[in-house]
Amino acid sequence: MPWVRLLKENGYEVFAIAPSGAWNKQIEAGGAKYVDWQLSRSGRNPISEIRSIFTLIQILRKIKPDIVQNFHTKPNIYVPIAAKFAGVRLSVSTVTGLGYTFVEKSGIGSYLAKRLNLSMYALSNRLAHQVTFQNPDDLSLLRANGALTKTKGQFITGGSGVDLDEYSPNTRDDSESQNLRRSLSINQDAFVVMIQSACLISVIGQLASNTLTP
Repeated sequence: MPWVRLLKENGYEVFAIAPSGAWNKQIEAGGAKYVDWQLSRSGRNPISEIRSIFTLIQILRKIKPDIVQNFHTKPNIYVPIAAKFAGVRLSVSTVTGLGYTFVEKSGIGSYLAKRLNLSMYALSNRLAHQVTFQNPDDLSLLRANGALTKTKGQFITGGSGVDLDEYSPNTRDDSESQNLRRSLSINQDAFVVMIQSACLISVIGQLASNTLTP
């Protein structure tokens, strides 16, 4: 939303194309015009996925944007394709991560899924005018596997960033925090780390016994 507000402040008309959810009103309150896009985050039905691309083509043809910027795994692949067919002048992919497919797993199924995704990234990255990354390892992986040309790929230092005004401990009600600690049997002076990622649970578990209380 800070990015949306910055664009609005600089005179841009902003559309937010996303699947419908609890964030719809927040998007519009932030100044963007919300547009519903039927897209399943984890769906694998080829017919549904192709339909999502064609639906997006229709949306872009109706809006006629000068610039399209996309975030997250499926949009990184689908949006450059749709933007090309819709005649969008400039498209930028922002890779926040390559998705669950690239988590280290063994087996022929995992191998084939990775190769398919790499092929799709290669096509979409050729169509995008620029591809930005929040993780240098993602950039290196795609480039090493021929899914990103040497003329594209820019690493954004700091990633998406964190709004310190929103996440600063000073913005939280102290009594509310203390009551929450007591309800979870957490010492009042314990250092608490919260990470929303299943792949890091084992790491947190190992650290918790020493210095951290998850």
